[in-house]
Order: sequence, then C-alpha cells, then structure tokens
Amino acid sequence: MRFSTNSVDSSASIAASGIILALASIGALILTTSPPATAWTAFPCKWNKSNVKYYVISNDAPTTSLSGAAGDWNSRTNQFTFTSSSDANRDFRVRNGNYGATGWSGKVHEQGDTSALPPCDSSSFFISKQTVMSVNNYYNSGSASRRRGVAVHEFGHMIGLGHENLTQPGCAGGDPGYISIMYYSDDRFYGNCAIFVPSNDDTTGVDALY
Repeated sequence: MRFSTNSVDSSASIAASGIILALASIGALILTTSPPATAWTAFPCKWNKSNVKYYVISNDAPTTSLSGAAGDWNSRTNQFTFTSSSDANRDFRVRNGNYGATGWSGKVHEQGDTSALPPCDSSSFFISKQTVMSVNNYYNSGSASRRRGVAVHEFGHMIGLGHENLTQPGCAGGDPGYISIMYYSDDRFYGNCAIFVPSNDDTTGVDALY
C-alpha cells in the first residue's frame, strides 16, 4: 500500500496548528486572568515572640487612635498580639505628633534617629527597647481615619511586614484595587477601594511569619 506524502504532511500540519491554537488559548487565559491577591513581603526584622508590648510616649493633637490601630491587628489574627504597657516593660515606643514636612506620614526607626532603620540582632529579630514607631500628624491632619490608617500600617512594620506595591483590577471607576494596608504610599487611603485596616493578604503574611 502506498501512502500519499501530501496527505501525511497535511494531517501533520493540521495537528500542529491545533496544538499551536491550544497553546495560544492557554497563554491568553494566563494573561487575562487576574493575579492572585497575595503580595505581602517581609520587613528586615520580626520578633522572636508573638505578644509584643508598646508604650505611647506622646499623642499630640490632632490625636491618633493608636490603641485602635493596634486593635485592628489583634482582632484579625490569632498569631500575634500587641499589648499596651508601661515604659519600663515595653518592647518599643509609639508616638504621634507634628514633626513637620519630613516626607513621611509614619515611620518605624531606631530610637533617637528617625533616619535609621530599627536595629535587628544576628537572627533578624527586633531588639527590645531600641525601636520607635512615629506617626507624623503634619500629614493627614484633617482625617482621623487616615491617621489611624497610618498607625495600622506602621504597626504592620512592627509585626515584621514590609511594603508592597501591587493592586488588583476590578475596582469601581477604574480606581486601584488595594489589597494590603502595607501599600507603600498614602494613596491607599483614596478612591473607591481605599483601605484602612489589615487585609486577608496582610494576615496571611502574619501567619507565615509567626
């Protein structure tokens, strides 16, 4: 029996075309599917314990709900707890005040030096009593919710979460869909998908760290 070479080539060509189309369809599906809503990153330090104590050294007008911000984390994860304490028993200090046009609305830093990151030990754990968390109410002075949001963000750093810069599509009006209170700028407080409290992505990060 003789086979037609043209027939074989034609069949092979059709099969190859089908494979290419299938791969193209898979590629299109991958490209058009929304990215998973997970974006948490780690801060340079975390704690070697899961119950950490803070002491408020100042809360100047306009005040910030610092205890409320800590509670926003406590109510959303069972893996980590902030507790208010005396200065003598603290792990870190917290303050809110008008520190001027610094370029930052909130920051965690080495005690006595706002330009330095908190010190970590050789195991990348925070060193107790060496860190201050500052909320600068020079910014967001007209919004209690944004000042509290800044504090929530900074408490996130004090857990061990770093910044993230991802958003997801689908927010009304085409606004950015913020998926984390740890978004790197105060833009997270604006738009139809503004965020002021820890998200599922944030608590996923806490669970992974502790």
